[in-house]
Amino acid sequence: MARDHSFRALILAAACLAEILACASADPVVLERISQTYLPFKFSPAGDPIFCLGEAAAEQLVYDSNAQVLYVAGNKLLRVLDIEDPANPSTAITVDVPGEVTDVFWCGDYVAATIPDEPAALPGSVFIFRSFDRTAPEAALDLLARVQTGALPDAVAFTPDCAKILVANEAEPATVADGSFFNPEGSVSVIDVAAAVAAAEAGGDTLAAAKTVDFKFVNDDPESLTEAGVRWVWRGQGLGGEADPEGETFSKDLEPEQIVTSKDGTKAYINLQENNALAVLDLTSMTIESIRSFGVKDFSAEGNELDLVEDGKVELKSWALSGLLQPDVIKTFEHDGQVYIATANEGDIKEYGEDQNITEWLESREGAELAGLTTDKVDSAVAEALSDEGELAAAVFTGVDGLSGEQVDGNDTYDELFLFGGRSFSIFLLEDMSLVYDSGSDFERVIGTYFNWTYNTDDPAGWCTQAPPPMAESAFPNAEALMDPDQLEEVIIKAEEDAAAFAQSPDPEAEGLEEPSNALTSKPSDTFDVESTSKGPQPEAIEIGFLGDRRILIATVEKGGVLFVYDISDPAAPVWQSAVYPGAHGSTFAELYNSMTLADIDPEGLGFISAEDSPIDEPLLVVSGAVSGTVSIYKITTAEIEDDCPAGEPIFEDDGKKATLISTTTNC
Repeated sequence: MARDHSFRALILAAACLAEILACASADPVVLERISQTYLPFKFSPAGDPIFCLGEAAAEQLVYDSNAQVLYVAGNKLLRVLDIEDPANPSTAITVDVPGEVTDVFWCGDYVAATIPDEPAALPGSVFIFRSFDRTAPEAALDLLARVQTGALPDAVAFTPDCAKILVANEAEPATVADGSFFNPEGSVSVIDVAAAVAAAEAGGDTLAAAKTVDFKFVNDDPESLTEAGVRWVWRGQGLGGEADPEGETFSKDLEPEQIVTSKDGTKAYINLQENNALAVLDLTSMTIESIRSFGVKDFSAEGNELDLVEDGKVELKSWALSGLLQPDVIKTFEHDGQVYIATANEGDIKEYGEDQNITEWLESREGAELAGLTTDKVDSAVAEALSDEGELAAAVFTGVDGLSGEQVDGNDTYDELFLFGGRSFSIFLLEDMSLVYDSGSDFERVIGTYFNWTYNTDDPAGWCTQAPPPMAESAFPNAEALMDPDQLEEVIIKAEEDAAAFAQSPDPEAEGLEEPSNALTSKPSDTFDVESTSKGPQPEAIEIGFLGDRRILIATVEKGGVLFVYDISDPAAPVWQSAVYPGAHGSTFAELYNSMTLADIDPEGLGFISAEDSPIDEPLLVVSGAVSGTVSIYKITTAEIEDDCPAGEPIFEDDGKKATLISTTTNC
């Protein structure tokens, strides 16, 4: 049954943001941005930088503590960003690569970058470069070897000794050369770095340096895993023609999203996001030793309220529904001799376009589609709300989970309904995958109350500047604009006219009208609440490090760009510290981008630089915004504030360039 709650009353009454402001006896940890760099999407034949919003100019990054540089992957470029002076980063070198880089990682003498083939269902590659040397006569990022991987290499890591490269091959289906639909096997590539480099230097085949670990063993007894909560999403639904649905095995549905290694280098932990599961790879035996579900979130529990209605309001409710956590980024850490895993519970939906031998297929269903198709095991208030446009009619559910096994008029019926994502971060004890902590509704609640212009918003469409900028790749705030503001104003006026004509036309296509990018016509607040029916704020990434002896976790959300800071010195009782929206929001996306006052939109990459490795001897956070094409550097520090222990009211400030929220109860 739905239970409505007053948003602000919950904030103030709880005072601790869903009971996370436990006693910490330390000043609140905050993020102070000291630089932001706008990276060009590509370069013209004449060498002029072309700046584009929404084109993944900064997808992922990693810090090299030896050279004090960042390796930044974006589009078909790999850049070395010199941050010896983190307040004034500069590009040391830009390397063209033959494909869109999905991930980059550094270890000792090597840098590894993963690049899928085109189409992505074919085997991809990992490129191994020599680490950047700032003492060399000429700046260079020398390619040492290229090694074939599985299909769609999506994430890369090194073992702690830098001897092996591990690649998570997501292996999403795609249309291949003959126009047919092909679904490859998900896998992990384990590459002997020294062997690969030696083979390349000798002009030999580097493939021998790679071993592939697949998941085909799950096909022997899939029920043992599915009954334990590991999802088998696509089983050949929609296949036609000569395609054989029987060939779409469980192992082909497993899609490795991310990979991290254990501290001793004997294990690798593989995130299977769509399958809502974690696989453990034994690097000694080279076998998958376990696959376990991340479980589900109970949205009827107090503190787990969520907004499932796009109605222009911030309104969190409790529902007797479950959410598949489906984390995007995972991180491990040790505490008191035990290993924990933290997860950013984004959620993900499988969708396959119409192809030669498959009809268009989407695993999700809107609530209205499920109305009348639930059994009496589904809460009656939920069942009734499915047909109500003011309740759950537009909410997005999975259509492949919770099936009863019975049908009504040829339609599947459901014993239980599941949503995508947990809208939170979680901490698990790795040994048995028991849930230690979940942040509940903190993200939606805080954003809706304080940063509501970016509440469950959507990303802007792509847009590129139309003239070479006065300064290329300048660190904020040294350059004033990427293109002439007067010229941009003319472009915006024309876009508004075109948008009006497009909206008023009964047949825009016949009239040759194109809808302009909403980056030119909308502000961040104009998509307020549109993602509530789907996955809400979509927690994207997390990073963990230390400020003194305090273990700090930083989480980002894809939809909204807010960064959250928690003290997780006690993994079972994290303490919320602060939140920041690092940008302005009163103008259109294009104006904010052009004036370089935009937040890091879609913050895919996070990196924690320890005080020991920092160029300024203080811990830093680096962030890449995939949609904004930006790299920001933050100082991780503390704020001296006046405690507000009785009321627990946090301090909120919005100076027009950034907005911050700081706890006043961490010393209580």
